[in-house]
Amino acid sequence: MIMKNILVLCLIFASISCKENLTEHPSIRRIVNGTEVNVRVEVFGDDQKFIYNIIAGDSFDIEGICTSGIETYCDLGWVTSLANGRIFFGNEKVQVFGYPSGNNYEKFINADPISGGYGYVRSNENGIDIYTYRITPEDYDMAEDCDGGCD
Repeated sequence: MIMKNILVLCLIFASISCKENLTEHPSIRRIVNGTEVNVRVEVFGDDQKFIYNIIAGDSFDIEGICTSGIETYCDLGWVTSLANGRIFFGNEKVQVFGYPSGNNYEKFINADPISGGYGYVRSNENGIDIYTYRITPEDYDMAEDCDGGCD
């Protein structure tokens, strides 16, 4: 009987000890168009597709929540890295991102920003984590020509 009570107490203690304390905080995925061309950003996977139009020199904020505990994850437009991404530079050029990728880009618009790198830079403004991805003139230069249309 004593062993049974000890076992029950151990199970209760183990379940309490393993309970993860989660903290939610507001966060933003910010996409900055630092080019002189309007861009269309598309991020998509099997059952999701997100499209953002950003005029030249402007930015677009995608507000969401990050949850921290043993691991941190964010819901900032798309939850994790989606398989594909594209940046259309007007009707002239396109950057195509696959996951995993065979291209030579060091940045991936479709990446999860909290995993670090991939072109996202983290900052904090008034207690809100900002994950910024900058589309630069260098990105435009590296993009492929559309040869008559980027539809």
